[in-house]
Amino acid sequence: MARNVARNGVGGLVTPLLAEARSVMYQSKAQGDPFDVIDLDPYGSPSPFLDAAVQAVSEGGLLCVTCTDMAVMAGNCSETCYSKYGAVSIKGKFCHEMALRIILHSLDLRANCYQRFVRPLLSVSADFYVRVFVQVFTGQAKAKASASKQALVFHCVGCGSHHLQRLGRVTSHGNGFKYSPATGPPVGVTCEFCGQRHQVGGPIWAEPLHDPEFVEGLLGSLERSPGRFHTEPRMLGMLSVIAEVTPGTLGTAWGDTGDSPGVTVVALR
Repeated sequence: MARNVARNGVGGLVTPLLAEARSVMYQSKAQGDPFDVIDLDPYGSPSPFLDAAVQAVSEGGLLCVTCTDMAVMAGNCSETCYSKYGAVSIKGKFCHEMALRIILHSLDLRANCYQRFVRPLLSVSADFYVRVFVQVFTGQAKAKASASKQALVFHCVGCGSHHLQRLGRVTSHGNGFKYSPATGPPVGVTCEFCGQRHQVGGPIWAEPLHDPEFVEGLLGSLERSPGRFHTEPRMLGMLSVIAEVTPGTLGTAWGDTGDSPGVTVVALR
């Protein structure tokens, strides 16, 4: 790293460190010198680094997280998924989208411990991993609303229909808001369509996966600088498909029945 810094003449901008990543982030927080951008891309699960990362990123800073432990997040090891991310994964056609929503839930949950919350900018599933880009903000009032952004998933093992059960509810109360537990469940003992039983997964992030303005900005940046990146065709294809998905519409990965969790994930193979 030091040789690369010297070769590119960026010694005044880059300080290479050989240290335990969590210690570096906690120290940055303690010294009041947060990072504007933190990119977590470990081999396997990023869960050991999430607590430090949500504290060490600056106000409105960018946190990028990659998860390659897809076997865990896609439902093969739901108990391990719970121990790492605080959510139970379910096998299904929607497993890649659920993996994205699990990591977003885990990030928001950890941020809430410090009166912070996340705002997803872009969430993608590609090849053998999922990757999310979020901003992290501080605000006690908005952090209180996080429970209403999470949901349990009731998934029918027969026909594959699903329903979401929000964990919290936010209602207008005078000049402010009232936060209360949600009511439910949204399903009966058996599926109303086929009579089979339900599996329960989550909690997951039940809000949109992307920020449309951010996606449009990325597309505009690529179009203004053609040929800048070798992977430009793939990037344009991915972002174009994401831009065409309307927030709040039913994601195709979640089937044709049940309540929509927000925006569908784009999976490129």
